[in-house]
Formats: sequence, C-alpha cells, structure tokens
Amino acid sequence: MSSPQAASIKLFIERFLSGKPKQRTHVIALSDYITKEPNLLSFYKGDIIQIVKNPDSK
Repeated sequence: MSSPQAASIKLFIERFLSGKPKQRTHVIALSDYITKEPNLLSFYKGDIIQIVKNPDSK
C-alpha cells in the first residue's frame, strides 16, 4: 500500500511512537484495508481509528 501522504504519515507515526502525544490520537482511514489475518485490523475508507500505544512494545 502506498500514499501520496507517506512522508506526513511517517512523521505522525514517529511522533506517536516517541511518546510526545499526551492526548488521544485518532486518524481517518484513507482507503479500505481488509485482511483475514487475525492479528491485523481491517477497516474501511472513512473509519475513525484510535491510535493507542502498546504497553508491551519497547
């Protein structure tokens, strides 16, 4: 999957993972992503997705 906003998305993710955001962070899906993989999230274009930090991640 690719996006013309890839650089902005990358920066957003890096800022989120660095722990800077203190409030809830939400994103809006730009396209559908459907998977049968049980560990991955499926969503549809326009869905609002809350980004949460996994406490088990380093």
